[in-house]
Amino acid sequence: MKKFKTGLILFVLIIFTFVGYAQKGAGNPAGVVRKGINPEIIQLTGKITVILTEPCKNTTGRSDAGTHIIIVTKENIEKNIHLGPAIEVSFITKDLNPGQDITCRVFNTKDLAENNYIAIDLETPDQHYLLRDADFQPFWSKKGRR
Repeated sequence: MKKFKTGLILFVLIIFTFVGYAQKGAGNPAGVVRKGINPEIIQLTGKITVILTEPCKNTTGRSDAGTHIIIVTKENIEKNIHLGPAIEVSFITKDLNPGQDITCRVFNTKDLAENNYIAIDLETPDQHYLLRDADFQPFWSKKGRR
């Protein structure tokens, strides 16, 4: 009986660990798609100054690290653009470089700080990358679905 109780307690602790891990971020377990939010889309143009891959405070997903690009607009304003989970967008970031011109369609939510955005798509002089569909669903969330 003691082994059963110990096993049950261990099982419950493991479950809580996974649930806690899955709900990282700004306190929101769901993103704009699940919330049904229809944010305003804006276009930003500038030069990439930094490409960051680090733990992301604003994620609603399960990824440990997110990738952001920092761009400076022609008005000399820095914009932080969240691309997505580092592992999912690495094929994009390998082609990006500081100093490169970029145009992005982005959106933000009330949970994001000023001048912080989420990328829908990116366009460089050589390439176009689509990260989210018309419903704001990221391409990586559709993997494995039929």
